[in-house]
Amino acid sequence: GELKKTMGNITIKEMPNGSTVGDISAWLLEYKLLNNKMPDVLIVDYLHLMGLADSRNKNRSDIDDELSKSLRRLGQKHDMITLSAQQVNRTGQDVTKINASHVSGGIVVVNNSDSAIYFAATEEDLDNNQVSVGAMKQRNASRTAKQIVLYRCPKTLNFSTTPFVGKAKASSPVLDRQKEKVDVKSKDKLKQALKLRK
Repeated sequence: GELKKTMGNITIKEMPNGSTVGDISAWLLEYKLLNNKMPDVLIVDYLHLMGLADSRNKNRSDIDDELSKSLRRLGQKHDMITLSAQQVNRTGQDVTKINASHVSGGIVVVNNSDSAIYFAATEEDLDNNQVSVGAMKQRNASRTAKQIVLYRCPKTLNFSTTPFVGKAKASSPVLDRQKEKVDVKSKDKLKQALKLRK
């Protein structure tokens, strides 16, 4: 109830692995017929699970390049914010300040986006309910924003720029401030959400 009041309607459409931008475009037309409008935001989870109508003689970088460009064009066509997530590669797994070279699939996805942000956390950060957030790219900004730390409430899953309650149980290389110890179950959920490996 409360989420719907503040966030509007959320529609989740499951599609099989290998679905193309054309498949998403066709579903969007169905959505418009039913709702008399296009969505304001499209979130694709996620780019690497998509396919091309014709991927012959293309490597993974070529595929990611074409997919990210096609998704961007789709969003522009329908005046719709379009988001997707990418995992980090091996070199980015233990890094707290991520750049385009750490993105799985290569730099092409970052280059084709208008904005690219990252979430990073060490084991200590997860224990302290915090993540580092930074911008890898802002196409229309005069400069890239600096890294900040967000704190997560394990009860509501809300994020804030200030700690919620309690004191840190472990020292953090990102920022050592007051925050609440997270239980194991919540910690595992956050790890999964951030797609981090133990």
